[in-house]
Amino acid sequence: MVYPNVTPGSKEFESMVGEVLNELGVLSERVEAGKDDGYDFEIKTQEQNYIVEVKRYSKLLGLATAREFIYKVNQSGKGGILIVSSGFTERTKQLINEHNALSENQKVYLVVAKAKTELKGILAKILRL
Repeated sequence: MVYPNVTPGSKEFESMVGEVLNELGVLSERVEAGKDDGYDFEIKTQEQNYIVEVKRYSKLLGLATAREFIYKVNQSGKGGILIVSSGFTERTKQLINEHNALSENQKVYLVVAKAKTELKGILAKILRL
């Protein structure tokens, strides 16, 4: 299957995110390559568990991907962090905000970052580390 928005550096971006989660001390589980639960990592903080999905796209993250991720978050019983390198559409942001308004403890965070230090700072704030 061909994914038109996926860029050649996707695996490297995912690895960098894994390193950041590990350095922050929250990485609980990395989903094995062949086993796709629809997300890439599980993390744990003292307050909550999250599933993390990483997307390195050349175009903005759209509604379909956001809807899929919200569904996975709802199924998991955990919070969610969607990390994207390229940004997202205004409608995607709106959908996530609507979900968060209805959800007490299964909020979804949308993170846009390309660099390791930038990502680490954003995640530390979200996870209150």
